[in-house]
Amino acid sequence: MNSLRLYHLVLLARHAWRHLYPALVALTVVVAVGCATVAAFWLASFLLVASEHHNPLHAGLWGWWDAASAWHDGRLPEAGRKVAGAAVLGCLMAFGGPPFAWWAIRNGSGGRELHGSAQFATEADISRAGLL
Repeated sequence: MNSLRLYHLVLLARHAWRHLYPALVALTVVVAVGCATVAAFWLASFLLVASEHHNPLHAGLWGWWDAASAWHDGRLPEAGRKVAGAAVLGCLMAFGGPPFAWWAIRNGSGGRELHGSAQFATEADISRAGLL
């Protein structure tokens, strides 16, 4: 009787996991995109304030949004290119940086040795090369 209960618990766990796994993957993707969006806003604010020759560490999260709203309302007529450029670079860095870092770590070494593979020649190597 206990083995039958255990069997049913295992079946229930498998069935629950079959439905829980896609939900966890979707939640992970939503959280990752949300974090990347926040990072993109902050990077865009950072780059925009740095392009104005101010201390970019004081940019805050909504600096880019405030500048974009001011440009749209006509209060910053000359800042359109800077606002757009900061947004593009912020998005590229926030959404493209992690996949590029993953790719660089995964394919970085390329199978090459760091300091080369030089070694002293043996007599067999010298005679094979026809130097003896």
